[in-house]
Amino acid sequence: MLLLAATGCRGGGGDTYHPVFPPAPAEPRLIHRANVQTVADLSRPTLLDDLAGLIAGRSHPKLGRPSAVAHDGGRHLYIADMRRQAVHVFDTRRGRSRLIERAGDEYLVSPVGLAVLDDGQLAVADSALGSVFIFDARRRLVKSIAEPQRPTGMHYVVEDGELYITDTLAHRVLVYDRQLELNRTLGEPGHGPGQFNFPTHVFVDADRRVYVTDAMNFRVQVFDAGGRYLTHIGEHGDATGHLAVPKGVAVDSHGHIYIVDAYFSAVQVFDRRGRFLLAFGNPGDESGQFQLPNDLAMDGEDQLYIADTFNRRIQIFQYIGGPGDDLE
Repeated sequence: MLLLAATGCRGGGGDTYHPVFPPAPAEPRLIHRANVQTVADLSRPTLLDDLAGLIAGRSHPKLGRPSAVAHDGGRHLYIADMRRQAVHVFDTRRGRSRLIERAGDEYLVSPVGLAVLDDGQLAVADSALGSVFIFDARRRLVKSIAEPQRPTGMHYVVEDGELYITDTLAHRVLVYDRQLELNRTLGEPGHGPGQFNFPTHVFVDADRRVYVTDAMNFRVQVFDAGGRYLTHIGEHGDATGHLAVPKGVAVDSHGHIYIVDAYFSAVQVFDRRGRFLLAFGNPGDESGQFQLPNDLAMDGEDQLYIADTFNRRIQIFQYIGGPGDDLE
């Protein structure tokens, strides 16, 4: 069994509590902030917005099976929902939500990846349709990318204008330029360094290191900006620091690497050298517990958004350590 280095402590009253990791007496480094099933769990709408919603009869659709999550750094949270075959757009400032269910004349089937591009554009990867759809800020389809065989996780580097798309069936990562033209590819089928066996997620940190979840090789591979293999994190196993079903990956501003493991319903944290630091989560439906989590996203304030898929929610955690904190 996976030996978790940290488990939360229940506190407060009612159904919602906010565990910290690691628990006392250790100094906490992460705190649970919220469980999100509708936009109402995030927003503080004005009285006028509440009144308008009441008059219009608006309701807030609940998440069905969230598979991916993205944040635009402002007011919008985007959540791909495989059960609803749609993408939720949460306007957290106004307390409103809408669904993206179609890409032009085509209905979404299996939205599994999201990335926020320039000028409020949104990229949606539909693995069943084999396409990545680009929507403008008004959620109108403006482009489709059809090169991937089965697109899954994505990441957009704002400064470089590059969109990274994992192509799971082709065992590679595609990199597109700001004009959304294919620029280069990364990886090939195999088990060695720089080779992939069903990659699913990708993240690029502030230093342009590229992290690719190499799912069936039970690791996350790390590359430099030019695509040169640097190292890998994890190996197959059930102890701390090992991976069974790795999924989403993200890096905070301090260089901590967060990797979701769906099999263990947990998130493991590593340092830049790939050394295990901390794990949090275990199977369950309380705050800080997960049921087959899939994806995660990190915002500019080191808030972590985790798609807790079979609990039908997004869980939000805040990293609260200081500069130079190694979590140990």
